[in-house]
Amino acid sequence: MRKAYFDEGRYEEVGRLEVALQGAQESLELPVVNRTISQANGRVLSKDEYEALTSLPAAKLTRYSYNFDRLRDEIIERTPTFIPFKLLSGMFLLQYHYSGELYNSNQGRIDHKMYDGDGGNRVMTYATAAVFRHIILSHHISITTFPLLLCSFAVALLGRPLETKEFFSIRTVRNHIVRLNIIDDYNISKEFRKVFTETKPPYGFLRFWYTATDDAKQKKITHHVTLRSGDYGPRSEEGDDFDPDFNIRPFFDSIGVGPSVTKDNNGNARRNFDDICDVCGTDYEVQSRYNGNASDNAAIGEGVKTCELNMAYLKTQWDAKADELYGEIRD
Repeated sequence: MRKAYFDEGRYEEVGRLEVALQGAQESLELPVVNRTISQANGRVLSKDEYEALTSLPAAKLTRYSYNFDRLRDEIIERTPTFIPFKLLSGMFLLQYHYSGELYNSNQGRIDHKMYDGDGGNRVMTYATAAVFRHIILSHHISITTFPLLLCSFAVALLGRPLETKEFFSIRTVRNHIVRLNIIDDYNISKEFRKVFTETKPPYGFLRFWYTATDDAKQKKITHHVTLRSGDYGPRSEEGDDFDPDFNIRPFFDSIGVGPSVTKDNNGNARRNFDDICDVCGTDYEVQSRYNGNASDNAAIGEGVKTCELNMAYLKTQWDAKADELYGEIRD
């Protein structure tokens, strides 16, 4: 029975049987045994269950107890050093299982559910979608490959493929990634507006942001990358990271990456401008705080062309004076 429970992953039942077995060996009363089980959040024994153990011959109880000791020694030997809670000699397996549950429940783990709702109303949870997006983007996994890969890992880790109700389509993953990207872009744009247009700089000067662009090869395909950099503003003097000699909060993030359109400055400049428009949306004031490309000498022409496109766009969409800075034309 114990092996069947263990093979099925019913570890609480394994630990519960060990407590009951020791109680039977020591001729303890049922309430005493159940008190020990309850302290480890286990399901208490019924009178019939306990009497089934106490009626066993002493030799059989001793053999069962020896098997539990071997199991405990094997767990202790195989437990990695980084595990924060350890199975100690003399500790009940049920208590060890309960300690692990307590530790994991306090770590802010994500919602383990893949879907909310039942039947045709099932919707993938945002927590699950966010983890899937992170895996796909961080490890460069194709969206079309990911569902099959996840099912393969389920076979390796769970010993079975995902059930139909647990599985999802490629379209579901793609739609959730797009939705999360839109939410992220909106939240980032709100933060940018607060930093660059709503927060008054300490010395009255406008705050600007910049781009850095370059081409890079990935899997024999040349990609064009657009990065954004700037300063979020002075650090708080009350913060732990305040440094009067370095009183800025720089940022550096990616706003666009994709296959290169052309090899000349005009094509890359148009790509940079499109990336800028995508992250700014219709917030022309934030877009007017873009102050140039900070790339190396090889990309100076590309940077100049990007700024020209941006200034021409702002003059037609927002304000004819968008190309002026403190009364002077921005070159």
